[in-house]
Amino acid sequence: MVALSRFAPVLRLWRCRREWWGESSGDRFRLGFQGRSLLLWAMLCWQVLLQMSVPAPAQDNSGQEMLRYPGVSIRQCRTAGAYFVQWLPSDIDERRNGGTPVLVTLPGSHGKALAELRDWYQYARQRGSALVALQWWLGGESYLSVREVFALIDNRLSELMRLHPSIMPGGNMIHGFSRGATYIPALALLDRQEGRHWFCTFVLNSGAWPPNNPPPYMLELFDPRDRQAFAGQHFIAYYGKQDEEWGDRPATHGRLIKEMIEEHGGVYDEFFVLAEGKHGTFMRTPCLVNQSLDCWLRRRSGAFLIRSSPLRE
Repeated sequence: MVALSRFAPVLRLWRCRREWWGESSGDRFRLGFQGRSLLLWAMLCWQVLLQMSVPAPAQDNSGQEMLRYPGVSIRQCRTAGAYFVQWLPSDIDERRNGGTPVLVTLPGSHGKALAELRDWYQYARQRGSALVALQWWLGGESYLSVREVFALIDNRLSELMRLHPSIMPGGNMIHGFSRGATYIPALALLDRQEGRHWFCTFVLNSGAWPPNNPPPYMLELFDPRDRQAFAGQHFIAYYGKQDEEWGDRPATHGRLIKEMIEEHGGVYDEFFVLAEGKHGTFMRTPCLVNQSLDCWLRRRSGAFLIRSSPLRE
């Protein structure tokens, strides 16, 4: 009897099988009331688990964020996911030709143009500079190519120059952070090779690649035999030796890039390497930013301003 009592729950389940699981009649099967209730409960639990496993869509607070920065606007690009966030001085149309410098900036990996604008906004206002940030990360691991980035910047600046004659080529600055910085030497080459000459100062902030293993776009654009590849172009660079991602490798590679650019006609006006510097230390150190801007604007005052060719389609 003791042995049989162990099977009592199984026996009760067997006797209630019709109530729980239903019964079959020929080739048809019908769930019992308890079975239907159990199935409904399981389906509800499954739906709850699915909702818990799918992250809620991120809220886009860009509109509310922009309200904090009067005069900021967004300009969409034809490429899906790419756009410009820009700020223009309120007196831009009262200035003489060439009276408005433009600071163009590129964020890093998975970076946002609005974050770049937030970093540079007060500096641009204090210096009377227009500010243009390009959203070149398209989502996931998709980014615009260096030629696409240059073409979009070229068209945006050409359009701004058409609308506001105080903007001109020759005396502007382009800054890239992290992954954006790795594009700067190639953009400098394109600016010269395409005959656009938008920029006099190029800033590499915490981004570099090993010169003995350059990215494919540099192999395409850079000819080591051309000793004047970077002629007339001026560079500023920052690297921290305590970089959270790469340690002191960016500083080492950055110094080799500096040597390469100088050997081919370029000039480094500033080369900052901080022993305790981190990946984002540059923008968190106002004295470095202001020193770089001072250097750019001094360079700009002596830059040769030339008219760009007509707006490209």
